[in-house]
Amino acid sequence: MIGAFERSSNLIGRSRWLLLSLLVLFLFVTPGEFLPGILGSLGLTYEGLRLGGEQLARLLAMLSSLALLHQHLGTQGLLAGFHWLLAPFPWRRATVVRLLLVLEFVEQKRKLGWREWLSPEGDQACASDGFVLPMAPLRARDRLLMGGLIAVLLMGIFHS
Repeated sequence: MIGAFERSSNLIGRSRWLLLSLLVLFLFVTPGEFLPGILGSLGLTYEGLRLGGEQLARLLAMLSSLALLHQHLGTQGLLAGFHWLLAPFPWRRATVVRLLLVLEFVEQKRKLGWREWLSPEGDQACASDGFVLPMAPLRARDRLLMGGLIAVLLMGIFHS
């Protein structure tokens, strides 16, 4: 069984090009005061450095949180929760199946081309394997938590 640290490392390693491109975009495109020396003549700014670091830290925190959530809930629990959250959208089934393929790819280092991820045949092939999402009913504490969050949100909106 893979631990949360290994999942985080694996996700971050797989996302290295996304992380690098995000950092480069913020470094070179954000307007502001140029850095001193050769870095400033290249177009790097203080604001770009700050915003790039901030966005990079947010993405790293999100990937690590996702790995921790995946560790705690497991693949089926994570997919079931995502399926429930996407209930109002007609494309939720395809999205969950694609997420399943991505998780399989990251976990098992399965060799898939990007065309296979996006093809409708991939959705049907995966769905025909008989993958079942366990959907637990809402418990009293779930309803209490959701009610409390809604109350806090409404207090924040109307108190301002």
